[in-house]
Amino acid sequence: EIWQEDYREAMAEKKQRAVQEAHEREKKRLEEERRADASRAEEEQKKKAREHEAELKQAKKDQEAAAKRQAEEHELEKKKMAQEEQKRKAEQKEKFEAEKAKIKEAETEKNQKKARDIAEQMEREYLENLLGGVWEAWE
Repeated sequence: EIWQEDYREAMAEKKQRAVQEAHEREKKRLEEERRADASRAEEEQKKKAREHEAELKQAKKDQEAAAKRQAEEHELEKKKMAQEEQKRKAEQKEKFEAEKAKIKEAETEKNQKKARDIAEQMEREYLENLLGGVWEAWE
């Protein structure tokens, strides 16, 4: 009977150790699973951070490209406006020169008319003086 008692105790201890070992194994498995989950979560977080960084880099690249395009468009518009301004100034100068030539021509015609009028006046005065002298001599 003592032997049976010792045997039962030994079996109970063995069973308890087996339960405890199973419990320890389960605890260890859960801990490893938790670590693996944490590691996966950390890797996922790192992956998201890399993706976010890549998106930021791409956005910056896109923004720089847009700014460059806008600057080029602005430069083209500036050149176009400068050409239009130059063309407008050339047209104004041409118009001014044509008006100046018309005025000069008109002045020349006016001066020629004045010169003719003066010459005619001088001729009349000469003839009047001449005729006046002849008339006086006649009387």
